[in-house]
Parts: sequence; C-alpha cells; structure tokens
Amino acid sequence: MISGSDYETTPNSPQDTRRLIHQFVITMPSGHAKATVGDTVLAETDTWEEVEGNVYFPPASVKTDYLSKTDHSTHCPWKGDASYYSIHADGKKLENAAWYYPQTKEKAEHIRNHVAFYKSKVTVTKS
Repeated sequence: MISGSDYETTPNSPQDTRRLIHQFVITMPSGHAKATVGDTVLAETDTWEEVEGNVYFPPASVKTDYLSKTDHSTHCPWKGDASYYSIHADGKKLENAAWYYPQTKEKAEHIRNHVAFYKSKVTVTKS
C-alpha cells in the first residue's frame, strides 16, 4: 500500500504554512475484478488498480459498447480532471456511472484512462 498527502503552500507566507488538500491511498491489488449491471459484464480483468477503494479497470478490459461519453466532469486535486460515461446495459441507462482520467497528475499516472464505476450503480467484485 502507498499512502501520502498533497499540500499547498499559502502564497506570501512562510514555507511551513501548508494546508492539507488531499490524502490518498493506493492499494496494490491481486486477483480478478469484474464490473456488472445485472447479467451484463462491463469490465473484467486480472490486472487492475485500486485507489481509495475504487477498482480502476485497464481500458482494454472495458466493453465500451455499453458506455457513452457525457459532458459531466469533476476535479480531484491529486488525480486531475475526470470525464464520465453513462452506461446502457440490462435495459437500464445509468447516468454518469463510470469515470476515467484522460490526463492525470504525476501521482496518478498508473490510472490514466482506466475506468472506475460507482458502486451504488454497478456491481464491482474482486476475487
């Protein structure tokens, strides 16, 4: 496991005046990971990353036929700007249910373009 913190320094102040902006934990996973909606397999792999409790699937393991890009985006101070997918599977449309980082900050290079799924919308299993 790797953990750390990102800080920012307040301008025009002593160097030791820092504000914690984000803490992170990266787990070195092993085993099999799968993402499903009902009986539909969205992603499946033996080589995945886990960051802050979320499984990040390599791009080649994701079945993109079930995904459509959206205009939604969010920002993480240490990973960068996330782009989102909606999922069309098992007769459902799940808005902004998956995300990825097309460009990452240095500490998150290992998850660039990997896809993660909201666990409240998609079943993600590890074995």
